[in-house]
Amino acid sequence: MSFASTPRWPHATVVFLSSVALLAGCGGGDHKDAHHYRADVRRTSYGIVHVRADDEAGLGYGVGHAYAEDNLCLMADQVLTLSGERSRYFGETATVETPLGPVDNRSMDRYMKLLGDDTSVRAAWTAYSPDIQTLLSGYVAGFNRVLRDQGSAQWPKACRGAAWVRPIAKEDLVRLMRFYATLDGLLPLLPLIVDANPATATATGGGPVASLRTLGSRLATASNALALGSEATDTGGGMLLGQPHFGWRGILRMYQVHLTVPGRMDVMGASLPGMPVVAIGFNDRFAWSHTTSAIAHATVYRLKLDPNDPTRYEVDGQYRPMQRRIIERSVRGADGKVRTVSETFYLTDFGWLAIEKGQAFAVRDPNLDNHRMLDHWLALDRAQDLEAVKAAVRRVQGDPWNNLVAADREGRTLFMGASVVPRLTAEQLTACALSPNTQTGAPLLDGTTTTCAWQNDPAAPQPGIFAAADIPALERRDFVHNSNNSAWLTNPAAPLLAASPVISQDGEVPDLRTRLGLLQVIQRLDGSDGEAGRRMSIEQVKAFALNNRVHLADLVLDDLLAACDGPWKRDTDADLREGCGALHAWNRKADLDAGVGLGYLDAWWFLVRSTRPGDAAWRVPYDPADPLHTPRGLATDDALVATQLRDALVLAVQRVRAAGWTPDKRLGDVQMTRIAGRSIPIHGANDELGVYNAQALPVAPDELPMPHEVFWGTSYLQAVSLRPDAIQAFGLLAYSQSSDPDSPHAADQTERFSRKQWIALPFTEAQILADPSVEHRRLAE
Repeated sequence: MSFASTPRWPHATVVFLSSVALLAGCGGGDHKDAHHYRADVRRTSYGIVHVRADDEAGLGYGVGHAYAEDNLCLMADQVLTLSGERSRYFGETATVETPLGPVDNRSMDRYMKLLGDDTSVRAAWTAYSPDIQTLLSGYVAGFNRVLRDQGSAQWPKACRGAAWVRPIAKEDLVRLMRFYATLDGLLPLLPLIVDANPATATATGGGPVASLRTLGSRLATASNALALGSEATDTGGGMLLGQPHFGWRGILRMYQVHLTVPGRMDVMGASLPGMPVVAIGFNDRFAWSHTTSAIAHATVYRLKLDPNDPTRYEVDGQYRPMQRRIIERSVRGADGKVRTVSETFYLTDFGWLAIEKGQAFAVRDPNLDNHRMLDHWLALDRAQDLEAVKAAVRRVQGDPWNNLVAADREGRTLFMGASVVPRLTAEQLTACALSPNTQTGAPLLDGTTTTCAWQNDPAAPQPGIFAAADIPALERRDFVHNSNNSAWLTNPAAPLLAASPVISQDGEVPDLRTRLGLLQVIQRLDGSDGEAGRRMSIEQVKAFALNNRVHLADLVLDDLLAACDGPWKRDTDADLREGCGALHAWNRKADLDAGVGLGYLDAWWFLVRSTRPGDAAWRVPYDPADPLHTPRGLATDDALVATQLRDALVLAVQRVRAAGWTPDKRLGDVQMTRIAGRSIPIHGANDELGVYNAQALPVAPDELPMPHEVFWGTSYLQAVSLRPDAIQAFGLLAYSQSSDPDSPHAADQTERFSRKQWIALPFTEAQILADPSVEHRRLAE
């Protein structure tokens, strides 16, 4: 449909905007990036955005314009971070929120100057396809249009009139894409990178590395995804549940969009800020979601430095010089004056230099050279069936750290783990690993020999990574499922085996969230859950995501309560009696009405796992031949273990009380989000408890006191039922579309999430026009 024939939409408010300003004239880039931008932007209830354009320039423009209306200050603040300029405006000691927690401005600026240097940004932009370049240029122009039209006096309160707000440029979005791509690779190791000075390295090998492994195993994201096929649904078509767990604040807040270019794509779902594509979504033929992969997406090499010159490192018996990279930063001092500081970073053939406990390491992430992420998702947005999806993933292979889970209207399901993974063989890991490889985190390798370096595969889209054909994939007619564990249990009836432990660890212990998801599906399909029928409806899929069942309680609570009613019954410790009573009264769910027993179990489990007795607590140990039912039970027959479990419960009660959760309060009283001065209660709990609706409930001793604000957890929910003759799509954005507390869309979906009330997503033209709140604007520049 051309714009000349676009009708006036019924029930719509039509506003015409026009400008002759070129992109170069509004701070958006060079003159060669200038386009004429035209887009139809409609909003339905809850601020959901539908952009229709004749070309990619208009599509990007409409998305950028809409995003600026909802999240101008959030993006402006992130652009400041991406530029490494926070210290210029706020000083070095102030902190900035990141997906892995607060980081001081000095460290963040140093990291971003290294990650987003001009040479790397130019190389990335050049590698983007022309369509991605056009989409991003349009996004920049659309965002800056709002910035310019509103004027600084009308910006949202969080950044109104702020000197640090500026028009964004294409380079800012490139830096943002590099930040996203390395989110679960380099970012966790930021503390070791930003202060890495070879002169401070005194050791040449050996020594403790546990803290490095702990940092490297942290992930900023998580997810659940379930695809049901024709053998598992009540319609015979496919169904898809997507449930990402992302940060509720900052740059990982997802955004709901529907993108249409007639004849090329018509796709709806959600994406991250700055992305003019749909990353998780559906069309009328298939639906897909992502889960954070357990694959290693970075490596750490231990270096042996020259004792006479610590800027040289030994490889194959000879010393090589480190490369130097000099950056300059602007820093505001205590006197208010801004000065420029020059700093030197060091790089090796094995990656960026990192120093830990006097030892020198090199950290390398293949996603530094992955410039295909947006092209990867654009290919999915344009695909018309699962065959096209598979072909796109294998051809582009640009997803940095996700698995793909999909279903189509013919009732087929698909799992693909093809992300960007360092190519290290099983033989290399055996010979080169300096500590046991675990399911997450960067493997620690010997950096003194090139035999431990990444290998090249001509079939891969970039040097040093596995080709997509080597990474596990599975197609089924019943189901595929992933909750961030290894690919081998995607469907227990068809275990996936990997060629290298870097890709997937066969036989690993699945976490409790994975076990819960698989068990609930299997029990539904074999009829052992007690419900009629052996197929799932879309309503059951929606309920499945938010039932808040705590799987740990299924495994241990009966034994714990038996100890309370048995050997501990005569114990007069008041805290023990309180803990036992609250656990008896708790209904084993993490709903808003959950009592303090949930908090006690969470704190108790943290103590059991992190101190004593650890794995010895299990009555039945893990058996890889029965991964869904082991480990289970508590070893209360062991006197020492029983004493440790008892002491952990006493301490858990004390810590939960000190945190502010008292027996008279429910979960809804202590876990919430605050928007515009009001509190909205939020359900869910720590995923370590085996809760599908994961939320970061802070009762560990190093966490925040309660009541607390949710800062991470279920973010965008999507449940889609696909049949040849119809599509039903439901969604929820847990924190709502806008980060501006004064927006009408700052809390509307959050309130529905609190009540578990899904939204029927208006995808077809008839559904959009029938929406009682539909508004339409035609944008042009």
